[in-house]
Amino acid sequence: MSSGAERQEKKKFLIWKRNKRDKLIREHLEELKREQERIEERKEEQSARPASVVKDAEIWSAKTQEIRNRLTGKKREAKDRWNRFAGTEGGGGKGL
Repeated sequence: MSSGAERQEKKKFLIWKRNKRDKLIREHLEELKREQERIEERKEEQSARPASVVKDAEIWSAKTQEIRNRLTGKKREAKDRWNRFAGTEGGGGKGL
């Protein structure tokens, strides 16, 4: 009789252990799912945010095309597009 009771206790213990493991796996999967949802929300916010910011912000290429008149100090639009990396309008120079 004692061996039957021991087997039953062992069986209950194994079931409890399996249930505990399954619970941990489910909790981990739920946490991963929540994290993925947070990441997706952040991506959506970031993709939506630049559209509203860009409308108010000055365009970089337009800003680099503005030059100052040395005599008056007033800004005007440049006639030639200037490449800031090479210092030439074509941008094919070595930058020396």
